[in-house]
Amino acid sequence: MRSIADQLGKEVVSCLKQENENGEFERKVAIQHLGLQESPYFAKKVVITTLDTFVLNFFKAPVKEFSRVLDERGTHFDFPRAQIYSAFVIFDEFHLFSKLGTGTEDAKAVSKSLTSVLSAIKSLCLAGVPVIVMTATMPSIMKKLLVKKLGEYGITIIEKIYSKGDDQAFEEDRRSRTINFHKIQRDTVPELCERFLREGKKVLCTFNTVRDAVYCFNELKHLDPFLIHGKLPEGIRKKRVDEISSGENMEENTPNLAVTTQVVESGVNLSFDVLITASCPADRLMQRSGRVAREKGAHLGEVYIVEDSKYASFGPYNQSICKKTLDLVIEKQQINRDIIDEVYSGESIEVDRSLWEVLSWLDNFVLLDSANVDRALEFYKGFTDSFGIVTGFMESKVPSAERREFAVGLSEAEAKRVLKLRKKVVRENEIINLDKDESCLRTLLGAPSLSLELQLQGYEGIALDEFDPEIGYVWLED
Repeated sequence: MRSIADQLGKEVVSCLKQENENGEFERKVAIQHLGLQESPYFAKKVVITTLDTFVLNFFKAPVKEFSRVLDERGTHFDFPRAQIYSAFVIFDEFHLFSKLGTGTEDAKAVSKSLTSVLSAIKSLCLAGVPVIVMTATMPSIMKKLLVKKLGEYGITIIEKIYSKGDDQAFEEDRRSRTINFHKIQRDTVPELCERFLREGKKVLCTFNTVRDAVYCFNELKHLDPFLIHGKLPEGIRKKRVDEISSGENMEENTPNLAVTTQVVESGVNLSFDVLITASCPADRLMQRSGRVAREKGAHLGEVYIVEDSKYASFGPYNQSICKKTLDLVIEKQQINRDIIDEVYSGESIEVDRSLWEVLSWLDNFVLLDSANVDRALEFYKGFTDSFGIVTGFMESKVPSAERREFAVGLSEAEAKRVLKLRKKVVRENEIINLDKDESCLRTLLGAPSLSLELQLQGYEGIALDEFDPEIGYVWLED
């Protein structure tokens, strides 16, 4: 998530500032992702990035020269790879890389993201690069896959889990803390929010889709809620992340009432008294619950899980997994790793075997270059599950220099639906109407990957109808 990278980058810089007042080390820290490009070739001492950017740079598709990759021209792929291979690599929030708890009732969850990151870890470890994998909510079946795949190459994993007695002060603080879990109906949310705010409590409402979050935001507008989600224009999204990370402590950063999507689950250092959340898988619920009574000295937190799904849909998550989570948490009045494992008992997770082999070849064979990467990207539609984000530009902002400040990221499916209806693409400062170019439109809509096809044809993205930048783009969202 970009929000995690942004937040962590600020925290790293803040720590370095405290120890080095001259700012010498601050200039050596970079945040690198689609919305913030401070070191495309990973050339700083500390680089905080997203999985998509890391994987592309590692497997010979440097993001700075991506158009050259698609044109099968030469690139300087060895430079970012050399930076990675000579670094200390940390994969944080590792649970986000699997597809457990999402999608349909498939017997096996096959994840491109998990395949790619495991392949990268295997290559790094075999080269002697130190690697750390971190998460507080790793399902056991995911950990077993990690151990199994790396063990096939003789790689040993040293596991460090918090043990009782490691930190007496922390444990004392935890023992004094109670979190209660409740099951509610969606139509009670406005009343609950008003009541808790009157009592001086801070409230977080988290939903599984942008549509549901915006619906709730509009319901609560009279309470002046703080809204953040993945479909906010880039400039506004960054501004709001700054708002909740600029203070000296959690109390100062935490808004009285926030309405969000999953972007608040990880990396955002906030502490609320109450969480109201749509039903979600156990590992996601544990992350969301971690935003409650988080600050030292906070002793009581309340978590309300919405049972019905009309305006609190399951979104990308598996409905049966969400319901199983809800039943277990309400019954046991807690959320922990044991419940995560119980929820996912009977599930299985695998790597994409053919993608695993192809990535190994790309990494190992010197003669495999941009042409081979291009073909692999096209065949697999990217190396991660979130690959293929299409940039959508608000049409009225395209001619201006600030057009990217009003851009939002769309999934391939969303972008194709919009393109089919509006038939407009963007090239630099120009809107191009494909209404009379049916051949080009059919090629774009029929392409295995719209994002790749747009770049091949020299387009920056597609044109969107007008929307309120302060609320974000929600039209046509599932």
